[in-house]
Amino acid sequence: MIEFQDYVFVPKVNAILDTGVFVGTQKYLFFFPLKIETHEYRKIITTEFSFKGKLMDEALHEIIQLSKNTNELEEQLISMAEENHDVNWHKIDDLGSFKVEVNFFGSGIHTNISDRKVGFKPFVQKLGKNKKEIKAFYFNHPKRK
Repeated sequence: MIEFQDYVFVPKVNAILDTGVFVGTQKYLFFFPLKIETHEYRKIITTEFSFKGKLMDEALHEIIQLSKNTNELEEQLISMAEENHDVNWHKIDDLGSFKVEVNFFGSGIHTNISDRKVGFKPFVQKLGKNKKEIKAFYFNHPKRK
């Protein structure tokens, strides 16, 4: 499998206040948390995530490297996502639309559940140094606005 042709992988992105890993294919968008902070009265609780004894970004990178094709990768990621309710993921065909923003001020992927022009919600932010390649990966996708 070839990065930016079969999949995209960003080992550190943000989703609102959480830090995690983004993996995308032409069919799915996945956000696997690395660290989630919850705030209670006078207390901040930090939860860090791992998979089979490895940090989440290392485990996902290994899964990508061992996958023979995109379908196998998607099946493994879906299985992991269904086991962990903290994983945020979408089947792109089920979305109304999505957009990939890349500009001087930042970058991110925003999703819209319906076909309305308003209602986009941030999925992940700070796509990192390969943000232009990620935008190009999704450039001709029929659901992209």
